[in-house]
Amino acid sequence: MADGRGGGTLRITGAHVHFDSTRALDGVDLAVGDGEMVVLLGPSGCGKTTLLRAAAGLQPLDAGHIELDGRDLTGQRPDQRGIGLMFQDEVLFPHFDVEGNVAFGLRMAKVPFAERRRRVAEVLELVGLAGFEGRDVATLSGGEAQRVSLARALAPEPRVLLLDEPFGSLDRLLRERLIDELRPVLDQVGVTAVHVTHDHHEAFALADRIAVMASGRLLRVGTPEEVWTDPRTAQVARFLGHTNVFGSEVPPALASAAGRPDSFVLRADRIEVVVADDDADVTGDDTAQLPATVVRRRFRGDRYELRLEADVGGLTTTLDAITPHGPAVGANVKLHIGPSAVLALES
Repeated sequence: MADGRGGGTLRITGAHVHFDSTRALDGVDLAVGDGEMVVLLGPSGCGKTTLLRAAAGLQPLDAGHIELDGRDLTGQRPDQRGIGLMFQDEVLFPHFDVEGNVAFGLRMAKVPFAERRRRVAEVLELVGLAGFEGRDVATLSGGEAQRVSLARALAPEPRVLLLDEPFGSLDRLLRERLIDELRPVLDQVGVTAVHVTHDHHEAFALADRIAVMASGRLLRVGTPEEVWTDPRTAQVARFLGHTNVFGSEVPPALASAAGRPDSFVLRADRIEVVVADDDADVTGDDTAQLPATVVRRRFRGDRYELRLEADVGGLTTTLDAITPHGPAVGANVKLHIGPSAVLALES
């Protein structure tokens, strides 16, 4: 919004939270820059929501600090922090219309009536719901309800907005549409954002940086391109969706084909699949060839996802490949593996 205050710099340092013997957060350090969107990505129970709740003031820290623009928020109430929170379920108040829901935080802050009306109209226009003020929330579609929830979170002009899997309950088509709409809205406002999801496609679509979490710790933080092309560990690689992940026990012939003596990933989208009787040129001297058989083929509209059994030095190894063409199940093929398909992992 033109008169919005924009974002702030959020810094979480040494955050620890224990639930009995469970370490929900185990020394988390995370800095989110002014106007940046960081996506917390990880499986259920990894600590993502606990970290969001701690930042919002809904979950006390056992140790650590939370700062906004250098101001220590650790002991402050949620309403004193300048941080907004949007949940997976829109949690709209059924006894209020759309205007009443969006204005709720403004009323709690004792914003004058005329200013509330102006702010509600402004944020509803921002989220594509201009003129919805008088609508009964029971008549809203799922997408409209989530837009109202977003408008309510943005109305008090928070410096930081925390989003806890806000699209998790929506169908895929609606989720994709709202993902496309969310980032331009937040960019227009200029708010700093932390978004939680377990879906790596959603993370890649939204994030300036992705923070991959597991067991209460941050395992990898970087831009989407950085974490995809350099996941560093097998655990991060698998969670990001890489399937051809090889740890310390690598067949020597496969290690030789990959040009790596130890842990690595073979990118499924960079393995060239050539029909065995097609003598296509190998792209370079450093490109290895492996004979393989197609054991599964899935058509995805713009690509085929293949499961292959490759002969690696006399051992059968299962590999996945993503290709623009789809040899039939049972077809004999050659796999061309060049340097661009290989991602090194830490041993």
